[in-house]
Amino acid sequence: MGYNPLSVSEEQFTASSIIKELYPDTTPYFRLKLALETQKLRIHIPSTTSNRDVEEAARKVGDLRAISEADKDVLAIALDLSRNGYSPQLVSDDYAVQNIAELLGLKYVSLTTHGIRYHFKWTLYCPACKRTYGPDTEQTVCIICGTRLKRKVLRKRAIEGRKP
Repeated sequence: MGYNPLSVSEEQFTASSIIKELYPDTTPYFRLKLALETQKLRIHIPSTTSNRDVEEAARKVGDLRAISEADKDVLAIALDLSRNGYSPQLVSDDYAVQNIAELLGLKYVSLTTHGIRYHFKWTLYCPACKRTYGPDTEQTVCIICGTRLKRKVLRKRAIEGRKP
């Protein structure tokens, strides 16, 4: 089923990068295009400050590699709106997006999943030689043995109001 922006009466915003993530000739693509044409949904360009804050938060929790440019844009838009007095609610089933939204204090809702129950902080490690890397490392392979790095939970915290 998915999200239908035509069925919502509140102001809605998205990023132009979202359009690139949708497959042409699919229901979500047509819904988005129609919502934009009828101005039920508006494109918002996020501020540089909010983009930077989203990247910093994603890096801090180790989710920077797990999110797309569109994910960053949508988070930055929600942050902009929140800072400008709106009461935005981010709609995403993406756990990394929800994890970053939680850190930034943004409200979010899931459509087809239960949403996150824990706020995670991730770390990178080499499964071969066990060397660990900070969540903000640019490395994709171990500098010691050349094995592709993997993520694992460094810390988890239950989210208030959500059943663990």
